[in-house]
Amino acid sequence: MIPVLTMLSGLIGGLAFQRWLTAAPEKSARLGWLTALIGAASAILVALTLSGWNLVLGSAAWLAGFIAAYWAANEAYLNQEENRVLPALAPDESAQQNARLAVIYFTHGEPPAYDPFPWLETFRELDELRAPFIPRALRSFFFRALREEYRKIGRSPHNAIHARIFDALTQRLQGKLPGGTLVAQAFLDTNPRPDEQAVIAVNRGAKRILLVPVFLTESSHTQAGLEMVTELGLSKLGVQVAMSQPLWNDPSLRQLYGARAAQHVAPEARARTGMLLVAHGQPDSWDAVFPLQTVQERQFCDALRQGFIDEGYDPALVEMAWMEFKNPRPGEAARKLAARGAETILLIPASMSAKSIHSQVQIPELVEKAHLPASVRVINLGAWDEDAHLLDALENAITSNDIIFDGEHRAGG
Repeated sequence: MIPVLTMLSGLIGGLAFQRWLTAAPEKSARLGWLTALIGAASAILVALTLSGWNLVLGSAAWLAGFIAAYWAANEAYLNQEENRVLPALAPDESAQQNARLAVIYFTHGEPPAYDPFPWLETFRELDELRAPFIPRALRSFFFRALREEYRKIGRSPHNAIHARIFDALTQRLQGKLPGGTLVAQAFLDTNPRPDEQAVIAVNRGAKRILLVPVFLTESSHTQAGLEMVTELGLSKLGVQVAMSQPLWNDPSLRQLYGARAAQHVAPEARARTGMLLVAHGQPDSWDAVFPLQTVQERQFCDALRQGFIDEGYDPALVEMAWMEFKNPRPGEAARKLAARGAETILLIPASMSAKSIHSQVQIPELVEKAHLPASVRVINLGAWDEDAHLLDALENAITSNDIIFDGEHRAGG
């Protein structure tokens, strides 16, 4: 009877522990206390009622129950599906006579508050491609870390910043697109998604859709956005779908960081200033599936590096690093810059489109863990955000695309 009771307490403990790991911030404290209480009660039960071999058996029964409950709860959590319903595809035949153009701006998206669903989908992508990442059994611990990152920033401003970028871009495009053009914003990981906006556009008479990825490279993200729309089968309705180029090769985006650096570093101090260019990175196994992401991130950072050298920065003090999956990592590169005499290090999250957990928490913490000398100052130049150079790059990506002009006036971008 006692081993049964200890196994039952282990089952309850394992379930409570997993729920605490993945709980929303407002529930985590309460669940933490409950988990600790269950653990303490279990320990008292075992210590006061068992001895000798019964103690060994009871402890083993508790541990087996704990692991079984944790595993089952972890699997249930990872297998959650987001309840998302697309609007019905019902084109307005009278509106279609105008053959309207729809421009759909899309980016990654980051929920303002803690939300597991974007990462659950990311894990599924990683598993499908057999990319090594966090072992399945430990993923609940990942969500606890994600929750703590949200605690540090409060709410993510990522989506709100993109909304402002989109509004500014829409203003810029007035008079530069065909009359009646529909312009909409979408996110891969939060609503509205590209497929939803595409359905709405077709229902309003769009016969041409231009997807505009606000990403640095051709990657799993750009492919995901395109697939969301092409899987709607819009070609059967005579709707043309195309996607503009990502921004890795646009000179405006490179000029963005040159201009920001100039705000912090006087010309005479450039030779003593380190530049740490941090790309995102993807698993090596993804390079065969999405070969251009790593290549284009590297080419963008190489071009940035050369631009800084041309402006008088010491070549030995301009280093590239990867946020994850590849080496060198930011901490290693930062230590190298400090060892070479950098008095100030400008941290450049080169692949990040707007303030996010990546740019505001994870990358800076990777540099902090390098334990640089106190005399070395680190300045985070931030993600692209609401910058006129980004708007220049996006405007060029859109207006140089031949889906807008049907190839009559200019070549496709």
